[in-house]
Amino acid sequence: MAAQDWSDQNSNLAIHNIIHQGRMLLNREIVFSAHCQSLRRLTIAEQHYLTDSNVYYFAQLLYYFRVNALNANAEGIKEYLVRHSRDVAAKKDLYVELEREFYAQRTRSSGVDSWDLRVIPPSGPGVRTRERYRHVARPRFSSLRFEGATFDAPVRARRVVENLTNGAQQGVLRFALPDLQLLLIESMTHEICSKTASELSYYNLLRWDDHGPYVVVESSGILEQCFRAHLTYISSALVGFVKECVLPGQDLASDHDAPSAYLSFMG
Repeated sequence: MAAQDWSDQNSNLAIHNIIHQGRMLLNREIVFSAHCQSLRRLTIAEQHYLTDSNVYYFAQLLYYFRVNALNANAEGIKEYLVRHSRDVAAKKDLYVELEREFYAQRTRSSGVDSWDLRVIPPSGPGVRTRERYRHVARPRFSSLRFEGATFDAPVRARRVVENLTNGAQQGVLRFALPDLQLLLIESMTHEICSKTASELSYYNLLRWDDHGPYVVVESSGILEQCFRAHLTYISSALVGFVKECVLPGQDLASDHDAPSAYLSFMG
């Protein structure tokens, strides 16, 4: 493999730092918002939990839907559900193939039926550690995790759109918990989604209502505002970076041209 030149990575490193600082800003905003909403000082463990990636995924999803719901963009919501269903179906097919390959590999190495999960990986003085890890490298997720996790059924998609559009009239995002679990299935399990939503409601960042036929989760916009600040920081920093380092002395027609100018500069 030919040696690569790493001496020209200053631009990439600057972008990496911008993204990192944006994520740190998001973490601080969420922790500060939780502190203000709960009216008490948060413990170190609570602050650590609120900076977990699962909370990031929640804020990211809620931000997207708030932009579309408050702009009465029902078509944008439907397009997202279609795209989500397509991605989940493809991921399920991928994990079916990974599972088939995993079990076939264990059969070849042990001579035991491929579906017997009790197979012991090869061991002994002649087996290197790397080989042992290859035989126990089970797929990260089970394909069953993505079973039925789409919005192909019209009634399911219609419930999402109606909850969001009706909630938007009151200034909130409204999800049935089962729908929220499906929307976040690529990032977390149903159980973790429920636990995260429940924990966020404990800090009054979300509202949890379990008095109906199913749990309803509502967001008044706090997490979305945190994520908006995160994106605004990254966008502004990127514009400044392009103006100062990529195109010094040149005027951009609009700040919106900065990302495309950067990509053109990077080739």
